[in-house]
Amino acid sequence: MEDDEKKKYIVLGIGIVIMIVVIIILLLIKPKNVATIRIECTPEKISNVKKWTFDIGKNKIVSSKIEIMEDYMNYDYELVDTVTDEVKNEIKSLILQDLGLEKEKEDGIKVSFEFDNNINVTIEVDYSKADKHKLDYMGLNIDDNVDIDNFIDEVEKYGNETFTCKKSLIK
Repeated sequence: MEDDEKKKYIVLGIGIVIMIVVIIILLLIKPKNVATIRIECTPEKISNVKKWTFDIGKNKIVSSKIEIMEDYMNYDYELVDTVTDEVKNEIKSLILQDLGLEKEKEDGIKVSFEFDNNINVTIEVDYSKADKHKLDYMGLNIDDNVDIDNFIDEVEKYGNETFTCKKSLIK
């Protein structure tokens, strides 16, 4: 019986070792948090920026969306009851030129316009696809490694302490 008891303890010991190894492996290969955090910043004071939104995943900015409101006077036009397509196209062209873009949709960058009492411009950036040189020109190229708390402080400083930012979990 001694041999049978030794075999039981050996099998039990091997089972425990295998279980510990499996637990250690599972802990090491545990998937990291893939949640995406959204940071929405709005100005506290009058500004041409209405809202600036950032989606951050794995400490990298995935995308951003900036909503800007421009005055027709900035482009030497006065608001009239109806803005002609010709005027809209000229203003779009001037704004795209200011941004260093040739068209409204380029790889990873989309610019959309809405004309009412103001010119509402929305710039959406997909950082995985957008040309870094164009982002530099636009002032939208942001470092790859993002510390969420410091990032909020940086955005608020970028806006001369005029932004209030809130963060939320989106995925």
